[in-house]
Amino acid sequence: MKPFNSVSLIKRMTALTALGFIAILSTGCGNIGASTRNSANAYGVNLEQAELSGGTSEVGDYSCPAAANVKPDYDWKFDGTGSFTVCPGKTSTYKIWIEGIISGTEKVCVFPIQFVDATRFVWKLNAVGKPMFNCDVTPSWSGTEVNFDLTQYNAVMIVPSADQAKMSSCLINHTNCPVYAQGRFR
Repeated sequence: MKPFNSVSLIKRMTALTALGFIAILSTGCGNIGASTRNSANAYGVNLEQAELSGGTSEVGDYSCPAAANVKPDYDWKFDGTGSFTVCPGKTSTYKIWIEGIISGTEKVCVFPIQFVDATRFVWKLNAVGKPMFNCDVTPSWSGTEVNFDLTQYNAVMIVPSADQAKMSSCLINHTNCPVYAQGRFR
């Protein structure tokens, strides 16, 4: 039997501790205090499409998914608000129905966008070449209609109306983005 070597044991324990520490650092700690979508993801990363088959409901002229399909990157208010169910129109591609609220916000701005793929989207232009938006939207759990005449789009970004200028700048410059919800509905 070999004699016990405490120096060898200490070296092994130190190496294992260092490897464990490196493993913890390399995995990260999640989304703590900073939004990953507020910088690089302003390009449209991770726009999810709702499952419209099997779990849909009809709201007038709209087909709604069973769950929210426009979501924030994080529940910053810790109250479950900020997620929206966006329903495409059955007879008009210009109209959508939006259900949901952002706590403490009376009006929201909706920016129509065209999802291209998992990392790219195109924001729609208004008459002067800036991002198109509608800030006359009063969010509610019972829903409200939003219309972007003569505009083809399959996704939206939603921000509190106070963040309209920041979001417009974010879409143009890809920096200093406010917290926003995004998602596909078509």
